Amino acid sequence: MENMDPRRMNRLIEFFRIFINNQTVVNTLHETFRRSLIESLRNFQWRIPSIWCSIHEQAKMLLDHPSKSIRDYVAGLDITLSNKNLIHEPDVNQFVDDICERLREAIEVYDKKPLINASNQAITMEFEACKALNFMETVLQILKSFFFWSRQPVKDSLIRIFPSLCEMESFGANNDTLKDSLLISRMNIGTSYLHEQLLEALIQQLEQVCMNPKRHARRTAIDFIQNMIFSNLFNARQYAKQLHRLVIKCLFDEQLEVRLSASTTLSSFYQCGYVQVTDKDLQYFRMMSKIDGKKVTLTKNIITQHGGSQCELYDHVILIIIVGILGLCAIILSGPYDISSFVPDALIFLCEHSNDRHMIQKSIHQCLSEFRRTHYDSWHEHQRSFTKDQLLILIDALISHSYYV
Repeated sequence: MENMDPRRMNRLIEFFRIFINNQTVVNTLHETFRRSLIESLRNFQWRIPSIWCSIHEQAKMLLDHPSKSIRDYVAGLDITLSNKNLIHEPDVNQFVDDICERLREAIEVYDKKPLINASNQAITMEFEACKALNFMETVLQILKSFFFWSRQPVKDSLIRIFPSLCEMESFGANNDTLKDSLLISRMNIGTSYLHEQLLEALIQQLEQVCMNPKRHARRTAIDFIQNMIFSNLFNARQYAKQLHRLVIKCLFDEQLEVRLSASTTLSSFYQCGYVQVTDKDLQYFRMMSKIDGKKVTLTKNIITQHGGSQCELYDHVILIIIVGILGLCAIILSGPYDISSFVPDALIFLCEHSNDRHMIQKSIHQCLSEFRRTHYDSWHEHQRSFTKDQLLILIDALISHSYYV
């Protein structure tokens, strides 16, 4: 049928239209054959816009189909949306907006209902949860195809779907396929060229995700910022202050894993020069690391300023100390190949807390171990950046206490 005039093929096209409108339930094999015949209309795609719109409307209803072969067909069909910009063809923005709405519903269903239900020694698969999982997997397959086949894959509508990609991160703990697909989809967005409008829209989405009640979503958003900035460093300079504030705010998160990710992201900002380390930053982190519970007003002001969680005064003090320690760690680890002018003082400030409580001590020991590993080969040159007194303190901190035993 290729290169045929659709007016000459009118009867055959009308016959295929019957397949589109046929809602009779058939087995998977027949359904696959039916969809293969419908797909042959791809040769007339731009010449039969009304029928092609009907095909996509039907395809959207099959995104959660139990059969993987049908879902694969739908995913392969819907990627054609991304390369077209014709007013008579299916609108990619409308298509992705519909997906976003259904994706939020699928996430809610999968959150509330377990995939496997065990009752009376019988294990059954929860139907609604299976449909939700099928839908999420198909959407991720479509997104991966967008970036593989499309000339300009990043669109405004794809930015709007990003928060859902972060929320689904918790579902990948027991599903390696879903976890890998989520990682690839987010990496594709982060490593793509993003012009000013897309960057601004994506940063707004990141700010919303960082307030999400799910800790996995918040941690994923912070990790994503690194990839986005590394790939768009040349056109993201104007958002440096905004992203710097966002990362500092996440240092005050109630979950330790989010704070650690924020510290790593902050260190990467310092390392690539996206954010410059200043003496003000160094002294601010040191002040937080040495704060005590007697300064009630200062403690509350710091928490309020950075949007930290509301909790007891003692917990506030611990949180601020940890933030100060993680900030110092970010400065220290920002130069794996050289020693900046701020690193010696930051290391000495950090060594002052090497005997603090276990939670803080663990972060300090990890930072010192990483510092020793990255500077080991060039230490004969790097040690010249330290004074004799600083070297004595540093060597004492780097050598394990079990050595003296």
